[in-house]
Formats: sequence, C-alpha cells, structure tokens
Amino acid sequence: MYLSTAQAYANETFDEAVELLRTLARIPAPTGHEEQRAEFVASWLTDAGAKHVWIDEANNVLCWIGEGQAPYARGTEPGSGSADEAVPYARGTEPGSGSADEAVP
Repeated sequence: MYLSTAQAYANETFDEAVELLRTLARIPAPTGHEEQRAEFVASWLTDAGAKHVWIDEANNVLCWIGEGQAPYARGTEPGSGSADEAVPYARGTEPGSGSADEAVP
C-alpha cells in the first residue's frame, strides 16, 4: 500500500521535481559559497508549509518535519554551524532505534 501510494505521488509530481532540480542546478554554489542555493531551498521549504526551517553557519538547510519544537541535538541548534557533525533526531528515532520511519532528521 505505501509503495503504491509513494509511486503514485512520484508519478504525479515528476515534472515538478525535474523542474526543481533544474532550478537548483542553475544556482551557483561553489564550495564555501552556497548561500544563494541555501536561501532558495529554505524559501522553497517555507513556501511549501515547513515551519521549522533554518540555515546554519555552514549553509546547510535544516528542516524539522514533525509536530512541536524541533528536537535539536547538541550543537545543531539554529546558528551553531555544526550540522555537518550531528543531525537532530526525534527521541526514539535515532539510528538503530527501530522507529526511524516516524521522523526524518
């Protein structure tokens, strides 16, 4: 059931996904200068309805998908600049917990 639902969604949104990838590819983002692409992605997520979106000091775009306040792992709070080292996980969804399908870090 989930696979057929996912496949139907992928088929319905294929053209939109391809256009999004083309747009992303056209935004210059050389190493160390990813600000413009990060701003685009953060804006796109916010426009799509995401409520907890931020860009860290390394220009990684982070988005909490879930209810309530984002459960930041130490050092991954907005502005900490260390999301390359750690990713926020919802309690009980850490790798190996067996419930990672409940939240996406």
